[in-house]
Amino acid sequence: MARPVPFAFRETVERDLDRLVEKGSLTPVERAGRAASVVTGQKRAGDIRSCADLSYGLNDVLDVQQYPLPTPDELFAKLIGGRKLTTLDLAQAYAQAELDHDSKKLVVINTHKGLFRYNRLAIGVACGLSIF
Repeated sequence: MARPVPFAFRETVERDLDRLVEKGSLTPVERAGRAASVVTGQKRAGDIRSCADLSYGLNDVLDVQQYPLPTPDELFAKLIGGRKLTTLDLAQAYAQAELDHDSKKLVVINTHKGLFRYNRLAIGVACGLSIF
């Protein structure tokens, strides 16, 4: 069952879903073995972020491998003597990781507009950080 989207956000959520379909991040599907509810939240700038609520179902059965992240002190120590500076934009970072065919079947969201399958790593997948 789709989680209700507040009426004030409905049009914005529909535009966001259309944008994600156009970008190839989502694909509409007619059926799915399982589907998570979509959770929407408003960002500071007023934009809407749609995420899958995978806290039950998929995340319960994932084997999450932990990746040891370095501390800031370790990172700064490695940068000593560095001569180049860069800026990284990680605004849509997870969207860079494409899912394989079998994984796509597991990450489906149920919205007021129907079912959508993620083609790229979705925010909310428990092992997303270690994969990215």
